[in-house]
Amino acid sequence: MKKNKSESGTVESPGRRFAIASTSIIGGAGLIATAVPFVAYMGPSEKVGALGGPVDVDLTGIGSGEMNTVRWRGHAVFILRRTPEMLASLGDHDELLSDPLSLASIQPANTTNVGRSVKQSIVVLDGVCTHLGCVPNFRPVPGAEF
Repeated sequence: MKKNKSESGTVESPGRRFAIASTSIIGGAGLIATAVPFVAYMGPSEKVGALGGPVDVDLTGIGSGEMNTVRWRGHAVFILRRTPEMLASLGDHDELLSDPLSLASIQPANTTNVGRSVKQSIVVLDGVCTHLGCVPNFRPVPGAEF
């Protein structure tokens, strides 16, 4: 059996090198096996991922003047197909609004029009009350009680 002398003057045999290499490999594998659950724990849970994920809604079943409500991130989202009368009345109250076209807003670029949507006949609204977190009601006729 041939023994090599290292720079420090100690004698290293091939068996010693094998023992050091195998111990290092086994220790590294153990470290990785121990770290995997901790790294997986730091990621978001499946429930959280499902709450924030996209929601697919079939708009073909919504008639003119009808609204569909879906849940997204724990609150209601209203999808309304506007009637021609609703579309015609969109600009009638602009003088009451401080920023009628959302030009000084942080809203997406597709909200800088009278309908505030990509497709004017469809409007998608996040139904959260700003002061208490309640869900607003849909009243297609102003002043109507439900």
